[in-house]
Parts: sequence; structure tokens; C-alpha cells
Amino acid sequence: MSNLINKLGRLGEAAGNAGNSAQQAAGKVSKFDRQAQKTEKSLANWAKEKYQILLEAKERLSPVLSTVKNGLKSFAGKTWSVTMKAIDLVTSPVR
Repeated sequence: MSNLINKLGRLGEAAGNAGNSAQQAAGKVSKFDRQAQKTEKSLANWAKEKYQILLEAKERLSPVLSTVKNGLKSFAGKTWSVTMKAIDLVTSPVR
């Protein structure tokens, strides 16, 4: 009988230790969850800032790029006209 009581006492201690371990594990899991939430918030803020910077850069560069594009089209058109005129002026004396 005393042996049985002894074993039941040990079983109770083991159950108490298991409960403490479970509480510690739950604490670590919730700490991990909090850290994961902080990381997620940080990444969301970083992405938001990144896209804001990209949008601002795009807004500032768009007019400049349009001007350069139009200038290049105009230059390319004039160069082509000059080239055609030079070829036409050379062909008639050669004939």
C-alpha cells in the first residue's frame, strides 16, 4: 500500500512537471507569435515606404522622360530627313 501511495505521489509530481513544461512552452509560443507579428508589421511598413519612394520617383521622372522621348523622336526624324536629302543630292550628279 505504501508503495502504491509512493508511486501515485511520483505520478502527481510528474503531472505537475508536465503542466509547468506546457505552460513554459505556451509562453514561448506566444512570445514567438508576438515577434512574428512585429516582423510582419515591420515588413509591411518597409514595403509601403518602398512603393511610396518608387511612386514619387516615377512622378518626378515621367515629365523628363517624355521630354527626352519627344526630343529623340524629333532628332531621329530630322536625321532621317537629312540623310535622305544627302542621298538625293548625291544621286543626281552621279547619274
